[in-house]
Amino acid sequence: MCSYNKINDTHACQNNYILNDVLKTRMNFSGWVMSDWLAPHSSAESANGGLDQEMPYPFFFGLLLREDLKIGKIN
Repeated sequence: MCSYNKINDTHACQNNYILNDVLKTRMNFSGWVMSDWLAPHSSAESANGGLDQEMPYPFFFGLLLREDLKIGKIN
């Protein structure tokens, strides 16, 4: 679960280094990363940063994420 805090000036739920490099790659974490309630601050940045599920509802991971997918902002 990613949190509300920032890690090195990047919100935890969109921190590519922590979520993708450390957790998913170095630690070989095969599960998914869910946000703490209302912790995400973006759609594309969070998705590219390693967030898999936004909680408690899809504010950023709903229509905003679909639009970012259409325009190529998601890696």
